[in-house]
Amino acid sequence: MTQKEFAERLDIHQPSLSDYENGKSAPRKSTIRHILEKFPEVNPLFLVGKSETMINNNVEENWATFERMHFVGKNQLYAGQKHLEGDYGAIYVGDDLEEAFATISGIEKKYKIELERIDELEVENKLLRLSINEKKLSLQFADTLVKNLQQQVESLQNQLNNLKSNKEKHHNY
Repeated sequence: MTQKEFAERLDIHQPSLSDYENGKSAPRKSTIRHILEKFPEVNPLFLVGKSETMINNNVEENWATFERMHFVGKNQLYAGQKHLEGDYGAIYVGDDLEEAFATISGIEKKYKIELERIDELEVENKLLRLSINEKKLSLQFADTLVKNLQQQVESLQNQLNNLKSNKEKHHNY
């Protein structure tokens, strides 16, 4: 069965199904329920990227797992009837609200660490660029200095040649 045929059978847009499969997005709880109604042997944890196993023939276990699932949506955490504000990707967070908060806290910490690391890399990048520019300026200065010294040597060489020439002229008289 092709992805398009599977999507049609589920009444889901094919690009959405592709995004689920590629981990670009996660299905909503209502979408997972819809899939389980049509294919009860599908492991709901597979659908949210928390299991490598797609098929679980224990249908009762699949529905029990589905009922215990909580989702962190784009703007809210859904845990039963409670709504908590947040801005996280859709994930399976376990059986209770405490575990959900622990997961969110872990995500926040990881996110902050990643942002700090990005800031560090940006500072390192700026320092590296400054160092490179400094070296370029040093090279330009060295080039200018060498050219000036060459001109001075050439001028001194000309003066010396003139002196020698004048000395020979005086010597010949």
